[in-house]
Amino acid sequence: MLCDAKGVPLNFLLSGGQASDIAYAQPLLDTAHIPSLRGRPRKRCRWLLADKGYDAEALRR
Repeated sequence: MLCDAKGVPLNFLLSGGQASDIAYAQPLLDTAHIPSLRGRPRKRCRWLLADKGYDAEALRR
């Protein structure tokens, strides 16, 4: 689940119970349309808060 800073859900993806979480992290982030005060929504977030399971070099790029 992708949420904003206030905890409001922005998007989610369903995966199988045995699927790796990191495999679904990038596709979920690619769907992000983060509302901004002016102009069009942003595609990239400034900060990403996640647990240790999402600590991968591919996700840091």
